Amino acid sequence: MTKIKDIEDKTCILEKAIQNEITDRNPVPFIVHEAEMVRAEVRDDRNKIIILVLILCLFLSNMAWLYVFQSYDYETIIYTTESDKDGHAIINGSGEVNIDGESRTSDNNKN
Repeated sequence: MTKIKDIEDKTCILEKAIQNEITDRNPVPFIVHEAEMVRAEVRDDRNKIIILVLILCLFLSNMAWLYVFQSYDYETIIYTTESDKDGHAIINGSGEVNIDGESRTSDNNKN
């Protein structure tokens, strides 16, 4: 019980010290406050400009990637495979098909 009482007493002392610190502060002169407000406005304006530049860079880089992506001539190859049972069909780049562990060429697969 005494430990709880000690903690409560220390908490009250700490709260009073904080309250005295807040009320005993000297007010900031008006000119200092205004100077800080001007600095904050300049900093905010600079951050807005930086954010806009970064958004513009993001947009331009996305446009560049889309242009590069569209400039290539992509070719689509469609393979149709059938698998017995529940197997998986794997097609490699040379046209070979691997169905259930058996290797077949794409010509042998056409029925």
